[in-house]
Amino acid sequence: MGEETAVRWLQKERRMRLITRNWRSGRGELDIIMEDRGVLVFVEVRARSGAHPRTIFATVNKKKKRLIRQTAKAYLRGLRESPRTIRFDVVALTAAGRAGDEVFHYEGVPLFGRNFRA
Repeated sequence: MGEETAVRWLQKERRMRLITRNWRSGRGELDIIMEDRGVLVFVEVRARSGAHPRTIFATVNKKKKRLIRQTAKAYLRGLRESPRTIRFDVVALTAAGRAGDEVFHYEGVPLFGRNFRA
């Protein structure tokens, strides 16, 4: 339910276009893949009732980032044409599944090194 909330919010508030959801490779999964004005965006969705957004954001630790990075590389290898620009975002939801969800969008979270090429 949190991913659906995140997709709707990103489409409405950020005008992003959904490419796919729940893309899997090996042990990893990419929650949402979107396009934002020519930028391919990998979005990790985190939802916790009653938690502070920074606490939710902190659950995307080094181990999780490594797994997302590996899965994103697998996704990129399968594309016919490499995107010019990629980005990693985190969406934190503080009351997932409720009508009063608060959405916090962390754009451009460091995941790939500066010299990374798809």
